[in-house]
Amino acid sequence: MSRGAVQIGGRQSVTYIRVAALTPFIEHLHNAGVSPATLLDRHAIPSSQLGDPYALITLHHFVAFLEDAAAATGDDAFGAKLGAHLKPADIGPMGILFSVSPTIHIALQRIARLANSLQGATNSGVVEEDGTLTWSYALTDRTIWPRRQDAEYSMAATCELVRSCFRATLNPLEVHFEHERPAKIEPLKRIFRAPILFSQSSNRLIYDVEETDRVYRTEDKILIATLERHLADLISETKPEEGVSEKVTFLIQLYL
Repeated sequence: MSRGAVQIGGRQSVTYIRVAALTPFIEHLHNAGVSPATLLDRHAIPSSQLGDPYALITLHHFVAFLEDAAAATGDDAFGAKLGAHLKPADIGPMGILFSVSPTIHIALQRIARLANSLQGATNSGVVEEDGTLTWSYALTDRTIWPRRQDAEYSMAATCELVRSCFRATLNPLEVHFEHERPAKIEPLKRIFRAPILFSQSSNRLIYDVEETDRVYRTEDKILIATLERHLADLISETKPEEGVSEKVTFLIQLYL
């Protein structure tokens, strides 16, 4: 199917994510000596699709796959650790667009605006207030739960993108997660090197706004336009029509 959701009775029922998002997890499982075949079968993800990074798989199955992968490896911080080693090219044109942005602020705004190029039922946003810049990420489909691994991967990956593309020593002021505090948070502390709060209304990275507005490079406007055009085409294939209630709920979470 070419779109990001199946509509039943006017309501969104199925959302999708690009296979490119799954590939790093498959490689990590192989490196850890864990065969992903059983997990793929359990979550109805055809192995024949893995060769096409633009192919679509259901978001519900993807998130459940990550939870099972963490259990299979015996590593509660499976998603966060993998995200902490992310490179811009690992997420395709969106990662490259992030890496060529002139400031962290602009890079985060772009990734927030274009996040649905990789997956549907996702909202992210950037808010500047009282000397801080907050980047928020949340899956809008509340039936997808638990989703700790997806949240920790996304936060760690974004944090790593900021460090690798701008300043390696830059840490967030705070990190927020919507899930409850896990039994062991030491791995997360080592990754984020910042205070971490749990049971929050959304997943967030909070930075000093002066740091995010620092100019690191002059951007190539033609390259930026090309990347954004490609991403816009991907969004048109996967982004479902979002209801008013979903938009309002996310805005409330974003500004709390």
